[in-house]
Amino acid sequence: IPLTIVGAGATGGSLILSLSKTGTGFRNITLIDFDLVEPKNYGNQVFGVRHFGRKKIACVQELTDFIGLEGDFKFVDAKVDDNYDIVDPFIEDQIVVLAVDNMLTRKIIADKMFISRNGAIIDTRLGKDLATGISINCRISRHVDRYKQLYLFKDEEAVRSTCSESSDKGTADWASQYIVNMCKTYCVNKFEGCPQVVNCVPSTQVTDKAYF
Repeated sequence: IPLTIVGAGATGGSLILSLSKTGTGFRNITLIDFDLVEPKNYGNQVFGVRHFGRKKIACVQELTDFIGLEGDFKFVDAKVDDNYDIVDPFIEDQIVVLAVDNMLTRKIIADKMFISRNGAIIDTRLGKDLATGISINCRISRHVDRYKQLYLFKDEEAVRSTCSESSDKGTADWASQYIVNMCKTYCVNKFEGCPQVVNCVPSTQVTDKAYF
């Protein structure tokens, strides 16, 4: 199943490195991001000082090339907005991981996926030492309805936790490993009978409104 990760920040960067280093079975992976690396990203993202001022997508590709990749990895320098077609009409199933830093982008992607009823969304929420994964099978109405009602609110309602507020990258690393397992779970049972909201980090509470 093709896997698309939107966002190369704390979660997205850690996730792509996890996928490149482990035998996950995913061989068609796309990472999308348009942002630059800033000094505030140093504390809990995969970037070093030498990456400051450069495109995140190029830096992540550089890191994964050093590790060595197996499979078809694509690195796309683009902003996902209303004009970006996140849904591939030529495939029957796909997984899209939302590792973005705003609710508007989440809504744009979710709306397109819900209309197409093509595959699954895994929405990641991080804030300091909190990490949550929300799984949505776009073909299951109760998944879609619950996500819209409880988790797809406006940016003004969110509690924004910026990357500079935490110096511990461990939260993102924990979350990325759990998200890999969530992707595998979808391939096995399409999230049927699974908890829709899960805690990605041991001994912390589930968060819905804090995010990176």
